[in-house]
Amino acid sequence: MKASRFKEKKKMKLSLKILLLVFICVFLYSLYNIIYWMKSNNELKELETGIFAEVVQEVEVENGEPETTIDFETLTQINSDVVGWISIENTGINYPILQANDNEYYLKRDLYKNSNSCGSIYLDCDTNKDFSDPNTVIYGHHLTRGGMFTELDKIYNGELGNEVYIQIYTLEDSYKYQVIASYVAEPSLELVKRTFNNNEREKYLDNAINNSKVEFKKVENMQENILTLVTCHGTQRTVVNAIRVE
Repeated sequence: MKASRFKEKKKMKLSLKILLLVFICVFLYSLYNIIYWMKSNNELKELETGIFAEVVQEVEVENGEPETTIDFETLTQINSDVVGWISIENTGINYPILQANDNEYYLKRDLYKNSNSCGSIYLDCDTNKDFSDPNTVIYGHHLTRGGMFTELDKIYNGELGNEVYIQIYTLEDSYKYQVIASYVAEPSLELVKRTFNNNEREKYLDNAINNSKVEFKKVENMQENILTLVTCHGTQRTVVNAIRVE
């Protein structure tokens, strides 16, 4: 009887030790993630107020209107993967666009290719960097503190109204896109379809507009190239579709 109780106590002590060890491991792992997250966010803030702000310049043109230029020479010296810049008025979205050989590389790397949980804004690896594809796809993280593509929520929720424009600068040119739809959907290859056969393009755009939370201003020429921005929305994705207008 005593031997049996002794064994039970021994098992209980062992179980408690295992539980304590598991708790310590979980605590240390969580602490590591919190520290890594805070470090990544601080580094992103430094980039936003540092090099990102420095390379965006406002210059006056002949008619006296200011024109935005991007110092791509400086950016490409830092990282040759820079292919452009994206800016959306009345949001904090004002970032370089990078492109790697796969769509995982810049998920957790910054402009300097350093590890960073905020990642970067990046072009789909199979997309032409001159934005000549029928549908150009760009990805970015949705972050708790804001930054990257978090403020696509403002488009999705209608905070920016029904007439929203996205400015894209490439190393050779610049393009203006008008938003036609924004919606939340399950991740699928259809969301980021880059080329279309027969009437697939019309179906793609009809589906986007029909599912859009906001009824955006109509675009006159719907045959121009599409721009698609994608970010996380829990386990789903927030998608913004736009048509080139300039």
